[in-house]
Amino acid sequence: MSARMFARGFALAGAAAMVIGSAGAGFAAQSSPARGAVDVQLRQHPGGVQTGPNEVSYNNGRVVVSFPGDDKPGSCDGHRVCFYDGTNFTGAQLTIHCGTTLSTKLADYGFADRISSYYNNSDNAVFVFEKNQPSDPWSELWAEGPQASSVDVGAASDRADLFSIYCIDE
Repeated sequence: MSARMFARGFALAGAAAMVIGSAGAGFAAQSSPARGAVDVQLRQHPGGVQTGPNEVSYNNGRVVVSFPGDDKPGSCDGHRVCFYDGTNFTGAQLTIHCGTTLSTKLADYGFADRISSYYNNSDNAVFVFEKNQPSDPWSELWAEGPQASSVDVGAASDRADLFSIYCIDE
């Protein structure tokens, strides 16, 4: 390999590193409460990738945790199921993009015992369970029909530990 080809390859590698570094730098440069929440999410619940200034995605984008910078209601567009840690669809949001049947422990995404409202904007039923002790059986807290929502899950608030979705036609 000639010195010229080596220098060109080195320069290309350096340019690529700058582009890749600058893509993540845009998120890191932002200072907000949401940014701090993203940092904590990534540290406490590994396996996620920061995909926006206030969001972390898991499982190739099928599960997204987002942290709004205000108390405005979060959106839940198209065939998704969204759980919120505040009433009235506010606070941190766990969004599930349906694609296959899914049963998942909410603790995997930092949402165990945190759900206070939900929006099921899918054509699928969702079942939500709790488990008080490791040896206890799973107990159903509520079931969500397709296109259902609740601004406040009432007595079930901050108790959910697992959700199950049987996804069809999505």
